[in-house]
Amino acid sequence: MAKGTVGPVRVGRMVKPQLLVSSIGDFNADLHRDASTQSLSHRMTDVYDLLARPPPAKRRITFSYFEDDHKVENQLDAILVLNDDRVLVRRADVYRFRDSDGNEYALPKNYEERRKLPSDHNPHWADVLVKLP
Repeated sequence: MAKGTVGPVRVGRMVKPQLLVSSIGDFNADLHRDASTQSLSHRMTDVYDLLARPPPAKRRITFSYFEDDHKVENQLDAILVLNDDRVLVRRADVYRFRDSDGNEYALPKNYEERRKLPSDHNPHWADVLVKLP
């Protein structure tokens, strides 16, 4: 099986052939600026770009790091879906870590704030509907 593909998709009693619906992960590159990720855009689209109201760039940040007292924020993580009319993205968001009262932490302003979070990457999620024939 090719990397990134799913096995047969079972729908009720029907079995469909392999279908690459999504590619999910940490791409270690800015998805919208880095040349290494541009080949993906011919076949796949970031779920946030398919929403009726795409979130602003600041909301899409999944990774923050600090280099020589300089803060860098990027969307390195993504859920990419097949460029196909059968794929419908209903909702998607980047999860922001929360305190014990449920209040969302802001993006870290420095390395000390970043160290207090569970990870240097924020998780993200999507509610995607794939219409099979």
